[in-house]
Amino acid sequence: MTTPLRWRLALTFTFGLALTLFVGAAVFALMLERAYREDFDRELLEVAHAASDLYAIDREEYSTRDEAVSHVVSELLLGERTTMAFDATGRRIAVSQHLPGSPDLEHIDPFATPTTPIDITTAGRDMRVVAVQLPDGVRLLVGQPNASFRARLGVLRVSLAVGLPLLLLLGGGIGVVLSRPALKPVNAVATAAQTAGQAVSRGDPRLPRLATPKADDEVRQLTDAFNGLLDQLETALERERGFAEMQRAFLADAAHELRTPAAIVRSEADAALAAPEDVGGARETLQRVADEAGRMGQLITDLLLLARGDADRPLALAPLYLDDFAEQSLRRIRALPIAAGREVRLGPFEATSVLGDAPLLERAIVALLENALLHGGAGLIELGVAPLKGRAVLSVRDHGEGVPVEARERIFSRFARLETDRPGTGLGLAIARLIATRHGGTLHVEDAAPGARFVMTLPIAPRGDTIVGSTP
Repeated sequence: MTTPLRWRLALTFTFGLALTLFVGAAVFALMLERAYREDFDRELLEVAHAASDLYAIDREEYSTRDEAVSHVVSELLLGERTTMAFDATGRRIAVSQHLPGSPDLEHIDPFATPTTPIDITTAGRDMRVVAVQLPDGVRLLVGQPNASFRARLGVLRVSLAVGLPLLLLLGGGIGVVLSRPALKPVNAVATAAQTAGQAVSRGDPRLPRLATPKADDEVRQLTDAFNGLLDQLETALERERGFAEMQRAFLADAAHELRTPAAIVRSEADAALAAPEDVGGARETLQRVADEAGRMGQLITDLLLLARGDADRPLALAPLYLDDFAEQSLRRIRALPIAAGREVRLGPFEATSVLGDAPLLERAIVALLENALLHGGAGLIELGVAPLKGRAVLSVRDHGEGVPVEARERIFSRFARLETDRPGTGLGLAIARLIATRHGGTLHVEDAAPGARFVMTLPIAPRGDTIVGSTP
């Protein structure tokens, strides 16, 4: 199943948007994480610097160093932050009040800790610690849990995890909505192409054109190219119609003009054959002349029938029993020389009424039977008529070699002959299909195992019509 272009464009747009959003979100997350970290570290450094300044200011107010340090540590108590002071020997001098969640700096080496913030994990606690050197050999550690920093990052990640899919859905929806008007000119071209195809099938002389857009862009180029193609197609169709009309006129005129000479030749030959005398073997010659004249007359009749069919002359339609005309055609074919010694019989047979032109339908049935006699081998030939799914179905089955799959359409072309050494003009099946098509029906060939079955379907006559024929 092919995905519509509108959806493919929307998917492409969504994919590009997703790539842009994910790359942008990754860069944004990294930058924001860095900004969070810088803010976090700046707070620690501000506390460390404040401790140094406070110690320098308040040192003289206290008699001992340790008292001054304890004062500084107590002044810096804030939230979950912990402050701890050590002397030069590593002895702890003072520590801020330990609050729930505040870090434990007891096991951290103050002199190994740098004066820039670093991450340290001790006793299962993740913290950020910085050291500051005070006068009198005092080393001060300031630590703060990373929990608040991690929480801010978690909120950021959740926001991105929820927001990005929503943005993608929104972007995909916008892509679908925007692609509709963007593809409207393409849809217009497709609709115009379908309309033009239908017009060509109907034989309309004029093909619909697309309105030229005002904007000079790719859509206008497409429209101009399509309209130009229709102009060329219309010109070619007009030229083809002219040639076809000339050909039909020539064929009809030639067939009409040849019918009379052929009939005269046949009549004169028959009259000569009726004479009792046979001068110098003239009877045999006249018989050949009569046979060839008859064959030529049939060919001319077929050509005239094809010419009239191509000209779409109206049919003399009337409700009739197809089974009656099939049986009449069967009796007629049995009387022909080609049916001598052959078994041609009725197969499945039911009363079936159709709306048709009686002479043309009889000609089509005879053409199918003649084809079976000429090309269907020496076996049995069956003619069947029955209604099926609201259609009248007439079938002619032979028990010959069948028709190759690759030739099953070609045999319905005019003058088509699979084997040139076999008799026939190659017009019978073309005439039968033309008659079936003119009646709103179909004609095709299928396997019969063995042999072939030619199946003609026709519309059944409407109820209530007076039907011509003898079948009750």
